[in-house]
Amino acid sequence: MSQYEPSGSYQQSQPYPPYPPYRPPPPWEGPPPTAVRYARNLIYLAIGMGLVRLVLLPLTYDLPELPETIDARIPDNVATAAFLIAAVFGALSTATIWFVVAIFIMQAAPWARVVLAILCGLDVTGLLWALLGSLASDDPLEAWLIVDVASALVILAATVLLWMPLSSRFFETSRYPS
Repeated sequence: MSQYEPSGSYQQSQPYPPYPPYRPPPPWEGPPPTAVRYARNLIYLAIGMGLVRLVLLPLTYDLPELPETIDARIPDNVATAAFLIAAVFGALSTATIWFVVAIFIMQAAPWARVVLAILCGLDVTGLLWALLGSLASDDPLEAWLIVDVASALVILAATVLLWMPLSSRFFETSRYPS
């Protein structure tokens, strides 16, 4: 045994102190934190902006040009109606998803925060593709794109608010089953 190794009696007389037992934080009591309430309001604002964009869509958007073989078979009013029906269905289903996520966020459902982060990523990615497509085709940015940029920034702000430390504690200590 060298001089740098502790003797056997020293190791037996100095046991490591036991770790304190893990106690999870107490359940969240009271109203949701301010950041969560602001995030909910920002989600509602984004829903409203999406519906405003839907109203402005027929005024600011030209239909994409169809190939000549399809264009000869489909009259313009049918193509316009099909495009608007698809836009209305898409906007209303998206607004419904955002609304349901906002409701579950206020109930402290941890999965709703993850869904919001995924939707935010999809929204920002779609916006970047639209911007790149607009710049690549040398078209000026259209008016509805401004609403999309503002909406993406609002959703990004809501996502950041929901991942702040106090918001994270709200979701981690919720009584909502994960």
